[in-house]
Amino acid sequence: MRSIKRKIVVSVVSALMMLLLTVPAFATEGPNSGYYLQTYTGTSAAIEDVTVRIISNGSSNNFEVEYDDIDLPAKTDGSKQRVVDALCAIQGDGDTAPQFLNVNGSPITSTSTYFRSIKMNNVTYAPPTELSIQGWMFRINDKFPLIEEYGEPNTSSSILSTTGEAKGETISTAFIKSNDVITVYYDIPLPGSAADYTRITNVSNTSSSITANVQSSKSWFNKIDLSCWHILDFTTFNTTVYLYDEDGEELTHASTSSGSVTFNRTVVAGEKYTLRVKTARLAGAITTVSCKKDYTAN
Repeated sequence: MRSIKRKIVVSVVSALMMLLLTVPAFATEGPNSGYYLQTYTGTSAAIEDVTVRIISNGSSNNFEVEYDDIDLPAKTDGSKQRVVDALCAIQGDGDTAPQFLNVNGSPITSTSTYFRSIKMNNVTYAPPTELSIQGWMFRINDKFPLIEEYGEPNTSSSILSTTGEAKGETISTAFIKSNDVITVYYDIPLPGSAADYTRITNVSNTSSSITANVQSSKSWFNKIDLSCWHILDFTTFNTTVYLYDEDGEELTHASTSSGSVTFNRTVVAGEKYTLRVKTARLAGAITTVSCKKDYTAN
């Protein structure tokens, strides 16, 4: 039996953040990489507690929704659990639940490799033209899954660097497992337009404060034939971080300095908190992709 719990997250608008550094880099996969080479071979067994986050573009009709506690039953045909299975599990009528639509405007099925648009609240969010480079992207546990045989992507932040021909897994080839978090978000993957995809790390506390770090990763294509994919490592990112109690009530918020934020308050061991960076948009385009981190005080 599949159980799904839905959460709605309110988005905010902020100024555009452009982090076009000039120092080239080419590195192998590591803890701060914005990607991973898929070596996990998948499973047909039942998996539990998968989360799907969807973050749309749009100036006024944008939405952000989260489905968690998604349980997928074992596959009797022996096929592996994939991103497309989780998307189909939450797919609905496009009003109260999202529809993932193919190029013909039909809902995807478990055999689909791609979706072009998402319908939600009876609004369809799609690229402006058939050949537009902007559109829907996904990460698993904050990273892009790449096909291992094609190797590492370009990790340089220089727009002049055009080497590297990594290829990404599709929704039908990216394997998932229990407790994975799939983030589906709309992006314009071009230099100067790509969104900052954020994450919160290194949360700690004393009896009088909670401290955390914020990082971001960008990705874009650097050739018209889409053969050069830049995926930048997670690095320090300055933004506003919001602190909530276990009931979802906002306690306070503060800005990061050099990617670090401290909330000065009395902290009792065992208290549960959520730290959150909110999605930001400018002229309808996503500039910052939201993230959250649940934390229990020591």
